Amino acid sequence: MPPITRILVVIHVICRYRLISLLPAHPAKGLLLVLQYLMPASWLGTGELSEGERLHKALERLGPIFIKFGQLLATRQDMLPPEWTAALARLQDQVAPFDGEQARALVEASLPQPFDEVFRDFDSTPMAAASVAQVHAGTLHNGQQVVAKVLRPTIRPVVERDLKVMAFGARWLERLWRDARYFRPARVVQDYREIILGELDLAAEARNSETMRRHFLFSPLLHIPAIHLELSSPTVIIMDRIHGIPVNDIER
Repeated sequence: MPPITRILVVIHVICRYRLISLLPAHPAKGLLLVLQYLMPASWLGTGELSEGERLHKALERLGPIFIKFGQLLATRQDMLPPEWTAALARLQDQVAPFDGEQARALVEASLPQPFDEVFRDFDSTPMAAASVAQVHAGTLHNGQQVVAKVLRPTIRPVVERDLKVMAFGARWLERLWRDARYFRPARVVQDYREIILGELDLAAEARNSETMRRHFLFSPLLHIPAIHLELSSPTVIIMDRIHGIPVNDIER
């Protein structure tokens, strides 16, 4: 059973940003809209926010699991309006970061050697922040430019809690909406659970990335940055820094 308080928080945010108004036509939508406007959170209005911005802010406020869901929706330009997917795309790397000094402390705690013996310099201001981790630039003592991917602290219990909320919602959706059987939301949430929990193990990600890099060492088509396995851990990955163009920057 998911925590009732968390379910109430999710309902509050849905009403605060009037997300029910964004749902497609359905016989139950009228009743849901009435319930939405009975919630004091919806009385604040949404100001000048567009529909996409409302969805973006709601998912960001709800935290990592919902942010990941928004990242998935951002790729579905075949299903959602362009304004929605453009707003949701900002969830890829423009999520509010956690404290940079805390990130530095997490890196320092994970290293097998003293911090100053590993890094010549380390930027506590994150380059980017996403749902489960954020990235910091640094330079090793040998002059190699690197980036440190740092897992958000205490994220696992948050993820576990919200997965329970999503599973609870999926089961009720299957009970109340007959058409839900076509896309099996409970199964989708279960598959999503396996994926997101896998992303929380940065040691496995580091090993997999390094294995793939070795497979493509002699390929002119793909470059994968080297992972410093001796400096990485389940909560931190240290890898060579490369400079490139984001894959969604079509014009460049």
